[in-house]
Amino acid sequence: MQLPDLPTKHKQREATFGLEFRDKLISSSFPSNCQFELKQTETDKFYLRDIKSKQRNPNKGLIRLSVATTGSADYMLVTDLPLYIVIKFKRNAYIIPIENIDFSKVSLTEIEAKKLSTITL
Repeated sequence: MQLPDLPTKHKQREATFGLEFRDKLISSSFPSNCQFELKQTETDKFYLRDIKSKQRNPNKGLIRLSVATTGSADYMLVTDLPLYIVIKFKRNAYIIPIENIDFSKVSLTEIEAKKLSTITL
């Protein structure tokens, strides 16, 4: 009996990109009080199905556990903030307002993402 191959370890691409994005965001003049959903693709095409329906609705808000020093609030409620999808392609990343994305399409090419974006990283 031959066992199937073990799955390969997931490369933490999105986590690494998250650190890069955080550094750029801190040093930029981007407006405060907004939400970002980070996505990454290794090809010249990003499939919109990778943005789950829960990630598309910024108005529901979210509750975050605040990990901070003693004396700070335990939870934060974040609602009604603009939502941006940040898509990292091979060379560049594009910050796209959620309302600019047509989810009836299957995918976005890098050229289309650039046209829809407000900022290129």
